Amino acid sequence: ASRGRLIRQLLTESALMALLGGGLGLLLAWRLPNFLIGLLQPSYEPPLGLHLALDIPVLGYTLVLSLITGLMFGLAPALQASKPNLVSSLKDEGTTFGLQIGRSRFRNLLVVVETAVCLVLVLAAGLLVRALEKARHVDPGFNTKHVFVVSLDLGFHGYDDNRAAAFHAQLINRLQDLPGVKSVSIASLAPLGGVSRAASIVVAGEETPASAPSLLWDYWVVSPNYFETLGIPIVQGRSFRAQDMRGGPPAAIINEAMARQVWPGENPLGKRFRLGPPSVPFTEIVGVVKDTRGARLWEADKPYVYLPLLLSTQGPPIQTEQLGMLFLVRAEGNPDTVATMVPRIVKALDPSVQASCSALEKSLGRWVWFSQVGAVLSGTLGLLAVLLAVVGLYGVMSYSVTQRTREMGIRMALGASRTDVLRLIVAQGLRLALIGMVAGLVLALAATRVIAAMLYGVKTSDPATLVGVSLLMTLVGVAACYIPARRATKADPTAALRYE
Repeated sequence: ASRGRLIRQLLTESALMALLGGGLGLLLAWRLPNFLIGLLQPSYEPPLGLHLALDIPVLGYTLVLSLITGLMFGLAPALQASKPNLVSSLKDEGTTFGLQIGRSRFRNLLVVVETAVCLVLVLAAGLLVRALEKARHVDPGFNTKHVFVVSLDLGFHGYDDNRAAAFHAQLINRLQDLPGVKSVSIASLAPLGGVSRAASIVVAGEETPASAPSLLWDYWVVSPNYFETLGIPIVQGRSFRAQDMRGGPPAAIINEAMARQVWPGENPLGKRFRLGPPSVPFTEIVGVVKDTRGARLWEADKPYVYLPLLLSTQGPPIQTEQLGMLFLVRAEGNPDTVATMVPRIVKALDPSVQASCSALEKSLGRWVWFSQVGAVLSGTLGLLAVLLAVVGLYGVMSYSVTQRTREMGIRMALGASRTDVLRLIVAQGLRLALIGMVAGLVLALAATRVIAAMLYGVKTSDPATLVGVSLLMTLVGVAACYIPARRATKADPTAALRYE
């Protein structure tokens, strides 16, 4: 047989396997996306409008990629196998003690690289699964059950601040009289809405020159019963009162994080600061509330300033602006009834105004949903990576055992037990797996920083995940090596010596 004919035969086999793999991939691509979308689709959200149908470009891409894969990974072995040393092959020289060193090292390198990549993917999946579990148990610092966020579009219907204030007063009265409503409050932002507002703050007695930068803190403009509606405990001082909204002495409430950062070890009550430009008067702190995860779920211990909503146009613009304000409604009993009645009450006050009413629990669920998507997708890739690692390690060890049949026969003829042979083969495979795991851990510590923003309460170097993934990869290595090693122990020494 000519060398060209041998290469064509080997490339045909390689391309055929690659095409079969591409066909299996197309079958998975046909069924898997809809399954994953259904698995990840939140029950309270509209269906995800993703167009994932297979079309001609996708099919052509898969065909070309499969052919390139088969040619690339089949050409090198084909060229190597098509120029054997005929004399050495016929005499079976150089195979007594296993693979030729050059080929063995290359195959071992592939296993090490495959194990390292597999560990990175599995570790990322483990971190995201841990983060998902943490996110499901994150305490936002307030009670989200039976709380609805009502947003209005008054600005689109010609309302100014005065008309909006009058509309808000009527709506609050109607909502408070609604059966099943426990509390109603107004806020400039929705909790866990992903949006925050910040302004410069200057602490009294620490005024900075006009050219010096001042501190920037997030602030919320709320009505007096905001903390009652969300169940946020007041740990010091008092809540806002009605006179705070009618132009009384400027008052503010801060959270514990701001008290710790700005006045560590001091009582913050009575402290004064200025929010905004120098024309704004200094505000006195009248209360301190528990820390909450205000705008975003992952922002723990973030300083917040709460200001009272002013009903008069006299005052800082950030406290007098009525347009864009949201309503928070806490229901008791059957919350669905309240959610249905709120838009009707708004329509009764002004038929042109549209109102949306959404459960606050959905906002919490959306933040968890990001972790769920990452955990499911990375988990799928991790399982595929484990499968490929098992196949790769098993293939190399199986081929190695086949090439070392005579060696195993000699060892057993000289007194080696089946346990010794089993230990020898498994140790060889585990050595490759351990080298790949060490390389993978180093690579993973750098690569997992990409998903650090999606990890709630979990570090990229989480010890439990590192240990768990390492044990999993060790078990995978043992399982991949055990079957070839088991087969080697069953070899008859006499038959093995006559094998080749």
